[in-house]
Amino acid sequence: MKAQFTKWTAPYPVTKHLSLAEDGSIQKTSTASMLYDGTITRMDCTPAEFIKTLQTIGANDCLSYGVPINEQATRVTTQRKFNAACQPTTTMPRTSAAMTWPQGPGVMLIDYDPEDVALTPQQLLAALYRCCPSLQGAAHVWAASTSSCLFNSKTGVEVRGVKGQRVYVFVANATDIPRAAAVLAKRAWLNGFGHIKISKSGQMLVRSIIDTTVFQPNRIDYCAPAECEPPLKQAKPTPQHHGNALCALDTIAVLPDLSQSDETEFERLVTQAKVAKTATAMVVRAQYIANRVEEMKATGIAQDVATKVVTDSMERGVLGPDFVLTTEAGNQVTVGQLLQDRPHWHGMRFCDPIEPDYHQDNRIAKSYLLGPGRPRIHSYAHGSHSYELTPMAEVVRLAAGDRHAYMNHIATVLNDRSELYRRADRLVTITADHSFEVQTEHHILTIFDRSFRFEKFNEKKKDWLVSDPPATLAQQFLGAYTRQFPEIKTVITAPIIQLQTHRLLDSTGYDSSTGVYASLPDDTYPVIQQPTLVDVVHALQVVWWCVRLVPFWETVDESVMFTGMLTAIQRPLLPTAPGFAIDAPIQASGKSLLTKVLAELSGTTPVMSPHPGSSGEQELRKSLFAMLLEGRKVIVFDNVIGEVDSASLAAVYTSTTYSDRILGKSKSGTVPTNALILMSGNNITLKGDLPRRVLKCRIDPKTEKPHLRSFDFDPANMVREHRQQIVSAGLTLIYGFLTLGKSLALGTGCTASFEDWDRTIRQTVCWLADLQKSGLVPTGQTPDGLVCPRLVDPLEAIADAVSVDPDLMQLGRLLEAWAINIGTGCTNATKVTVKSLVKDHGCRNLNNQGVTDPERQTLGDVLMEIAGIPRSYELNNKKLGSYLASHADRVLRGRAIRQGKPYQGAATWWLDDVRDSCDSGESVASDSNKNSGNVIPMRSNQTTSPKSPKPRHTQRTQRPDMQTGAHRA
Repeated sequence: MKAQFTKWTAPYPVTKHLSLAEDGSIQKTSTASMLYDGTITRMDCTPAEFIKTLQTIGANDCLSYGVPINEQATRVTTQRKFNAACQPTTTMPRTSAAMTWPQGPGVMLIDYDPEDVALTPQQLLAALYRCCPSLQGAAHVWAASTSSCLFNSKTGVEVRGVKGQRVYVFVANATDIPRAAAVLAKRAWLNGFGHIKISKSGQMLVRSIIDTTVFQPNRIDYCAPAECEPPLKQAKPTPQHHGNALCALDTIAVLPDLSQSDETEFERLVTQAKVAKTATAMVVRAQYIANRVEEMKATGIAQDVATKVVTDSMERGVLGPDFVLTTEAGNQVTVGQLLQDRPHWHGMRFCDPIEPDYHQDNRIAKSYLLGPGRPRIHSYAHGSHSYELTPMAEVVRLAAGDRHAYMNHIATVLNDRSELYRRADRLVTITADHSFEVQTEHHILTIFDRSFRFEKFNEKKKDWLVSDPPATLAQQFLGAYTRQFPEIKTVITAPIIQLQTHRLLDSTGYDSSTGVYASLPDDTYPVIQQPTLVDVVHALQVVWWCVRLVPFWETVDESVMFTGMLTAIQRPLLPTAPGFAIDAPIQASGKSLLTKVLAELSGTTPVMSPHPGSSGEQELRKSLFAMLLEGRKVIVFDNVIGEVDSASLAAVYTSTTYSDRILGKSKSGTVPTNALILMSGNNITLKGDLPRRVLKCRIDPKTEKPHLRSFDFDPANMVREHRQQIVSAGLTLIYGFLTLGKSLALGTGCTASFEDWDRTIRQTVCWLADLQKSGLVPTGQTPDGLVCPRLVDPLEAIADAVSVDPDLMQLGRLLEAWAINIGTGCTNATKVTVKSLVKDHGCRNLNNQGVTDPERQTLGDVLMEIAGIPRSYELNNKKLGSYLASHADRVLRGRAIRQGKPYQGAATWWLDDVRDSCDSGESVASDSNKNSGNVIPMRSNQTTSPKSPKPRHTQRTQRPDMQTGAHRA
């Protein structure tokens, strides 16, 4: 058994530098350096080899237990240097987004760092075995920490024995490490090994013998021996191997999630421990506040202002304009100075705002000043915490007769701070999950309180005194000033292509030309805007890798899924786009998983909604409007069974905007429809207008019990972890078509109502399919073990869906039976009224004349199916007339029902043979001069057969199984 991990080697020492103080205690004369630059060595070790690694590791070396995503990377650097160098393929930043847990065996680091009396190695191992008895039989290695086992070489006296300790556990599935470690930490509390630590600022921190902050794939283990100044020396014991060297810990089996009763007990123990420490924490906190206030007073800040600044930071997590931060370089800057120059300070590193000396790490906090919502600083001290940054409060004097002036001033200030936007004629803010929150009067008053100092003139004191803004101010602001704020359509969290100019939106901020706010992370990948065919092939493999093992039914299904992935990437800027339905013959086939893949690719975790027809059309309409109003990037209808038809859903697919009455208001609102709409279910049948607006992808595991299957990875998790890379590859493919295939018009026709989608997404897929047909792009598994999808024109899925539409199949049967029993053409013999149609052909025994094929339905059978009265052989004339009117002029298989001139006050109907008319050059319009309506494209083999088309999934051929391979970044 071998576990994968990573060794980093810097050009400078990265271990601790220790010396003896005059009082005989140990002091850090230097914190050495954090890992900013270095080389990468990928390790694959047995427990015995791992011990040798720990023994030979040098002062410039350190380890981490994740592995780089980019297999080509040989050097590591900072994110800023990485971006400045245009993200070279042989270099990577040491960020969590650039690292991942190994697929298979790995190392789970248990870091034990006590502050007071330490457990002995035997006691620590016994405690861990008590929390997880199975650990005792699995391979694990014990080692002393970097700061342990120190003595004075002059006196021979031990200064520090074994204190900090590490236990390296070899686990079977490294991807489960974060979850398993959290469970193990809670078990430590349940077994009496938990405690509350009081920080320097008086925070009560939940701690145990398991440090839960180290379980990140990019977390560094500075495990080399310390550099000691004489007479200090270190004599660490040899790392010790325990357990069976061939047995890795199956964390999924032996560390399952806690039961509800255990969770409740864990919460009780934590609460009880906090109560016991409250008094001590309050004393520490008060002393901290007093010290910070004195520091601020020394800079000239008044005591009351300093006290408010410090208490706001402690109690509310809010850093006011006078709050002083320490930069990575050791300089001091106020929050107000940061906010005056946001582009310059965005993404900078700082010390922790509350405890600047925390672990002597001056890069532990990072500023986010250009993202949506309020600016903040995020610190990883004591786990993780965000602090809101507040600018200087503007003074607003509520002077009588001056309301217009100060209201305009309020609107101008809030607009400049980019906190409010307009959507559906309502003010919204962008939430942390990048959705929209509609602002009420209470929200606006809260923003007023945070952003302004309202003053009102006091006649007695003849001075302006602080006052609360009246509620009517918020009402007026919402009613009269909403239109002054910029309109926002969506928030994107990955780069995207502007359709009209082909410009790449790849920088954080609001883009007024598109109404898009880009909130991009640090780990975006470069998009190749002038790709070669080699770049195209690599990008195609990257996009497809996460779904390569899915059992798609046939080629068109792979094409639909691939088309859905490109659509998900580009959907925020597509005016309209078709929906996607994931279909299967049995539960647990992986339908919901594929919708999650598309949702994660869109940058969101999907919220599953019920069957679109389960709550009625009116409720569905309201739900759709509400979801679009809040800015849902993806709408998923899950567990759909059988037939689906919805006028509201069909309208959302083909409309750029959607309107409805705003809940609780007497007016309507209009919102963009740029959400990806998905559905999943078993044997879905699309009806009405949906077959040509939804692309259906069918999968089939070909097993009776698909829920028992197991996979080496989770496709949705893979997309979540590597989304930026997949998005970059998808955009590279689109740019490939725009540059290499721009003069081509591939595929048959254009998709009506989805013109922009057709020009970018569909044409890209058709171009790639054409390259595969020419042999320029591979299909299926390639010699290097990677996989490309098998591509065809995705519109073949629409033709398939239309061919099995129950409504069209029924109409086809009617047209066929009408032609046989009545005939075609507009003559007295072939024109009928509803009454005469029912009289002459409504009885089953009259309709066998002329029928030679027993599989065909008679005209009476079809009429009974359309308008039959239940439990009788009678027909409903009104229902039959409505059916004929609603299907008039719709051409299907070369025929169409036409409405003729009235006869004795009743409408007449006849069957037009469009093929014959077109061949002879005659007009295909009805004698009442009606328009011809929609023309449904059908496959040639379907136009000649009188039989009803069979469902698409019964006509498929079995596809070969895909083989697995190793992931390549």
